[in-house]
Amino acid sequence: MNFLMSSDFDATIAETFDKPPGGVGVREASIIALQEIFGSNFDHGFIERLVPEIKRMTPSQVVKLALYSGPRQVLLAEARAFMSRSNGTLDQYVPAGKGIPLIWPDALPLPVITEAFVRVKLRELIKQIGQPLADGSSWPKPCRGFRIFWDRYCRARSAFYETWGVRLDFGIVSSGHDNFINKCFDAWGVPRPDFMVTDDDLRSRAHAHLPPALRSKPSPEPFKILYREWQEETQAGGNGSKAGRIRNALYIGDSAEADGGLARNLNLPFLWFQPRGRKPPVRDGVEFLVPSWIMLLPLFGNRAGEMMSKGRSFREIVQATLFKA
Repeated sequence: MNFLMSSDFDATIAETFDKPPGGVGVREASIIALQEIFGSNFDHGFIERLVPEIKRMTPSQVVKLALYSGPRQVLLAEARAFMSRSNGTLDQYVPAGKGIPLIWPDALPLPVITEAFVRVKLRELIKQIGQPLADGSSWPKPCRGFRIFWDRYCRARSAFYETWGVRLDFGIVSSGHDNFINKCFDAWGVPRPDFMVTDDDLRSRAHAHLPPALRSKPSPEPFKILYREWQEETQAGGNGSKAGRIRNALYIGDSAEADGGLARNLNLPFLWFQPRGRKPPVRDGVEFLVPSWIMLLPLFGNRAGEMMSKGRSFREIVQATLFKA
């Protein structure tokens, strides 16, 4: 039997929304990218009206709104000129086979402009990874309890399989980006996750058939892509499904709306990561409140292992080991 823990990244695994020492966070990197692509005709006050929403918006949503901030044809001409100037200098920021080529199309330029926006933003943000903070740590910090959880998870995996015959994997579903996430794990000096689906995947030609609304949370599609890839890699087959439901996975995230919505759309147990102790809104139907990743350590214990070996659902395991009466 195979089980999959999955999680968001930003503000769940890493405190990426805290401003780095260099002063260039998500908002600032977005401004730099939009200015480089659209030039002086871009409405620089536009970004101010999006704060703090920009942290939760997909790149295509930001670019689409930016195109309404000034004379559209002029902005498109600036973007096309930028694409000619870039000449391969942005290729390194997205893994091969992900995203789309920076080639100006005759029609529908939004996807290519979005690709350029992502890569310029990443260029600026990746520079900040590992920069020292005043308390002696580096940017971005792991979220509350994550380092302890991850160290325990990495140590426990093989022993867990040997004892219970259960494979327990971890995957990330994020609107973030592969290279940034991997470099954060590298900066922390810990192993990278084995499975990941990010905005880089969802922008690619392989998923171009999906309408934009289905490529980001709370749509279940990003998780379905991760789950299929995990099944193929682990040869999990259909052993986690029953009556069309996924029983052997859970999802962790900081947004009751986006992350919680994804989990509810798939009937997955949703663990709402909320280190500041906020109470979940009733309308969002949050089942499990998690103030620290340390709270999840019992999932590596004997009781959880025994329940997994017997094919119990992840919801039952969470209820019995993390939230028992």
